[in-house]
Amino acid sequence: MRLSELKPVWLERDGRRIGFTFLCPCCLKNRLTCFAEPTPFRDQVKIMHAALCSTPEDEDDWPIDWVPSKATFGWTLSNLDNFETMTVKPSIDASASGNWHGWITDGEVK
Repeated sequence: MRLSELKPVWLERDGRRIGFTFLCPCCLKNRLTCFAEPTPFRDQVKIMHAALCSTPEDEDDWPIDWVPSKATFGWTLSNLDNFETMTVKPSIDASASGNWHGWITDGEVK
């Protein structure tokens, strides 16, 4: 499966791309997040609302059906301007929430 098939959306802060969100390849319902730099949870909530064009009830209200990233971790993302060729290191592990654990290499989700 290709990352581009999972409805990816860029995540931005201060006008620059710092990651992306995409549909879980297993359930095709929950959105997983991948940040290239450590991002505190409250910032992730704001960034996700902006990316998904949603409005929070309050500052702690996060979009339904998404899995936040660990606030102290950032992935290495190559080709941060093209979902077709992006590689993410290390793996994305959302298994604690019952979602996918796997790799994205050259835009291919494995």
